[in-house]
Amino acid sequence: MSRKVLVSVLLLSVFIIGMNLSFPPNNILSWDVFGYYLYLPFTFIYHDLGLQRSEVVYDIVDKYHNTATFYQAMKMPDGVWVMKYSMGMSVLYSPFFFVGWAFASVLDYPIDGFSAPFQVAIFIGSTLYSLIGLWFTAKVLSHFFSPAVT
Repeated sequence: MSRKVLVSVLLLSVFIIGMNLSFPPNNILSWDVFGYYLYLPFTFIYHDLGLQRSEVVYDIVDKYHNTATFYQAMKMPDGVWVMKYSMGMSVLYSPFFFVGWAFASVLDYPIDGFSAPFQVAIFIGSTLYSLIGLWFTAKVLSHFFSPAVT
């Protein structure tokens, strides 16, 4: 990879980090991210992937305002809820989820999967994945295009 591409990726990375630090999101675990993320707390904390105790979800939504309506799962005729989102993002979020869990335990935050340490950990993880994606995109593009185009 050329020096120009490397400098461009680094500058873009600094810009992204700076914007995230200047204007942090209020609730990273909301709307669609909430749907992708639900697998983690309901598997490892609540041990209820079928959402048999749906009041837990509604309590979380009331407390953290993750979504205006709970559309992220669908209730089946047998009473079990099925997530509408695939679990791929949860797999990627999982290392950061466990880091958030560790910090929540040490810093005496609620271990509910949605308190501040979990939010910050997922935010940092998402930013890290974005920067890694930029890096690899630049590497691939540099094989096909000039440094200026890349």
